[in-house]
Amino acid sequence: MEEPETRWQIDKRIPLALIFTVSIQTIAVGVWIGGINSRVSTLESVSGRYIESGDKLIRLDEKMNSVQQQQGEIKEELRRLAVRGGVK
Repeated sequence: MEEPETRWQIDKRIPLALIFTVSIQTIAVGVWIGGINSRVSTLESVSGRYIESGDKLIRLDEKMNSVQQQQGEIKEELRRLAVRGGVK
């Protein structure tokens, strides 16, 4: 009784069309992955700019709140001076 072959073999029964198709698909997957990598890099750089803009916006908002608070304090001081008759 013959023992069956346990190792993998490539023989002439595999059609060239199958080898060609698998090769083309492998190349296509590589190109697709390269395109995805490029898109991700672009999105990362754009999102980095948005994060910087967001940080600047937060700082401006804090400064605006501080200015509004100071404006309120100035108005209150002017009212007190006006009540005492200090403003002519």
